[in-house]
Amino acid sequence: MKLLKIELLKLKANYTLHGFFVVYLIMVPLAFVAIGNFDINSLLNPLTGGADVGVDAKDIFKFPHNWEVLPYLASWFNIILSVGVIHFVSAEFSAGMYKKTFIDGLSRDELYFGKAITILGFSIFCTVFLLLLIAGFGIGYFEVSEADEFFNMKPLLLYFFQTLCYFSFALCLITLVRKSTTAILIFIGFYFLEWVVSIPMEKSLEIFLPFEAFSEIVPIPFIDQLTEGVGESESMEFKSNTYLAPYVSGAYLLILQGATYLLLKVRSL
Repeated sequence: MKLLKIELLKLKANYTLHGFFVVYLIMVPLAFVAIGNFDINSLLNPLTGGADVGVDAKDIFKFPHNWEVLPYLASWFNIILSVGVIHFVSAEFSAGMYKKTFIDGLSRDELYFGKAITILGFSIFCTVFLLLLIAGFGIGYFEVSEADEFFNMKPLLLYFFQTLCYFSFALCLITLVRKSTTAILIFIGFYFLEWVVSIPMEKSLEIFLPFEAFSEIVPIPFIDQLTEGVGESESMEFKSNTYLAPYVSGAYLLILQGATYLLLKVRSL
């Protein structure tokens, strides 16, 4: 409880972090509404080989499609929140708050758990926000004939896990570098580095790259319809990556959290 109170006081005072979350809270529903104005089938035709996924644009607002679309859409904004995590932690290093709280009596273990609790809280907040959006749109467009297809929690739970992976990467990186600008450049540059490295790689091997694994955690909406338009071998490979993503990401999550703990344990504050 003491750690939670300390972290909440830091969060209240960090208005820049508030700005990152405000952008997220505004952009996700706006992007969702914008997508509803496009012909979903036309957008997906190149991926399905011309096959119709059978989803009208307005149907994405309804149960059960919004369970699939909203978490996947929100996953594209994880980089914004990850940059917010980097800024939040770097501000503490710049202000010497780690050293001060250590001198005031907090152990290094408590410093680590304080940050672990914080990013867990961020993930819970984002997930609850999405749950409210899904419920709001679903109820607003609810039809009695679809009452038997009300819940599909799996994409939302996978989204929660995905945010935790991204935030853990950001936390580990800023704990290592300690400079906000440098950490943000490395974080963004890592995306491009992975893209370059993945060009000559087979699709089945790309999943072992960290950001590639993280991005595959939340399944693409209408994945069954999408894979009908490709060959059997490509379909199996595509679904295999989707299946492996949470397990590979889980391994990276443990490594990142372990590295963060060790860095706070052995380095000077």
